[in-house]
Amino acid sequence: NKSIQDDGANGSIQFINVVAAVIRDDKNRFLIAKRKACQSNGGLWEFPGGKVEQGETEKEALVREIREELGVKILVLKFLKCTIYKYPNKTITLYSYYCEIVEGTPTNIEHDEIRFVPLSDFDKYEFSGANKETIELLQNQLFIL
Repeated sequence: NKSIQDDGANGSIQFINVVAAVIRDDKNRFLIAKRKACQSNGGLWEFPGGKVEQGETEKEALVREIREELGVKILVLKFLKCTIYKYPNKTITLYSYYCEIVEGTPTNIEHDEIRFVPLSDFDKYEFSGANKETIELLQNQLFIL
């Protein structure tokens, strides 16, 4: 569960394990976050989360990342989807989990913006590629939350 470098013929490609929290509020809206312009995929929306650090489980990483990014404590309830997504310079393995906030109110600490959005409005936002399969899963209701 750590970033790996692969020095191939076309240069260096990173393989990164990432986690994402799918958080729904009591109005059936989902929490999404807009990446800062200076980040990779800057300006795109995503489910909040981040990299799995060496020695962490996916769930531990998700609890840590959401505390750091949103200032809340979450309970990781259910695994939703594993997506492998290839960007030009890296390959992301994204583990999406359904989570519940158990302490605090989300505060924008590390993004340009955060908001709760109904699933029906997701097409109004441009999401990073790795998040699209999780969105499809939610839209097709191929899960029980």
